[in-house]
Amino acid sequence: MKLLTLARIMGALLGVVMATPAQADTLPDLASIRGSIVIVLAKGVLTKLGNAPAATQGTGFFIGKAGFLVTSNHLRTELGDVDDATVTYEIHFGTTTADVVQAIPVFVNPVADVMVLYASVADRNVPVLAPATHPGVPPLGTSVYTVGYPAGYQYSVDAGVIKSSGPIDPVLAWTTSLTFKGGQSGSPILLSDLRVIAIAKGNDAQASSIGLVVPSQIVPSNFWDGTVGLTPAVTGALASGDASSLAHVNVSTVSSSSAPVARKEAFTLENAPCDPSGIKSYYIKATPGWVINPDSIRVEMLAFAGASPHYAIAARDEHGFTVAVELQNIGQCLHVLGTVVTAGVPARFTGQASFNERPQTPGSTLTAVSSAAAIGNVQTPLPNVPLNQLKFSVSKPSGEVVPFTPTPGELTRKNGVLALDIQKVEQRVSHSLN
Repeated sequence: MKLLTLARIMGALLGVVMATPAQADTLPDLASIRGSIVIVLAKGVLTKLGNAPAATQGTGFFIGKAGFLVTSNHLRTELGDVDDATVTYEIHFGTTTADVVQAIPVFVNPVADVMVLYASVADRNVPVLAPATHPGVPPLGTSVYTVGYPAGYQYSVDAGVIKSSGPIDPVLAWTTSLTFKGGQSGSPILLSDLRVIAIAKGNDAQASSIGLVVPSQIVPSNFWDGTVGLTPAVTGALASGDASSLAHVNVSTVSSSSAPVARKEAFTLENAPCDPSGIKSYYIKATPGWVINPDSIRVEMLAFAGASPHYAIAARDEHGFTVAVELQNIGQCLHVLGTVVTAGVPARFTGQASFNERPQTPGSTLTAVSSAAAIGNVQTPLPNVPLNQLKFSVSKPSGEVVPFTPTPGELTRKNGVLALDIQKVEQRVSHSLN
């Protein structure tokens, strides 16, 4: 999923029909589920870059009559360093841009790259998809199908097969012969009975001809049929788009912090109106306790004004690096009767540096794997790691985080999947949720 400008997204919504695969005559009746499939836009504002807008596009599909739908979590993460308070989600029904409904996240699993949104569509009677009856590992060669909205196209249908499966710690991922275009992330992966076996994640970074998918069992079971027990207060909060009044139950894993972490930093360099041309620089320093991999450093130009967009990375090492930019104003300053009159455009360079860091001293860190709104009987699937590597907490509406230890009755294992019953947690620690 690439970062899209709002103009490109509008163009995508007005795209052309994508040809169906050659084996289309063998496809099940995928047209019958079209009403379940929607375009999902995530939007935000880069306040550090002069309130520049940012947006990403994906596909989503409804799984609950109450208004729950599934999409990819990286719609949020690929917005970049936007202000969290500005992030919004839009649901577009088909390519009709006028038919838009706002949505809010109620469940995220960053490791599996899955997010459940809630949109107030109960009055629309939207058709919903159901999970596969046996969501275990499908046999290799199993036929699978996907429907969605790749960027630049209208509703599209593709067919492929399961190629392999295996653990990608701490969640499962399967490879398929499907290849996903930008905008197809979050699409349902369907069996011939039109039940959802998995969710589109994206193409393999090492082999673009391989499409990665994650099992549908990652999505909490009670969202699927809309039977989540919503109180009137919760229903009102969701319908209004105000999730601040909802508590969340969070699960994190304890992992080694020796693994590299990707970082990004935005910056702006500029000339005053009458400054002469010259080289200006911006220094990015390693995070305290971390070192930078010099070979991982990349710089992207986001915006430029002036006569020369030349820039380079200088003096890079594990402690930091410098971005040097040539700034040359367009026009000049005129001296008229003792007054300076500016003309032209001052040079300004806005860029974003990306790089990988690793800790100087390996240790342990917490990685969020699940966060679900305490809105009813939601069973959150947990990663396949030892229990002593899992940490549990409740985020209160006030922002306070309260750790807790689940009781045996709150943890269940079914079909090899360990689940946390959020309703039972909520009942036991209800005094902590307010």
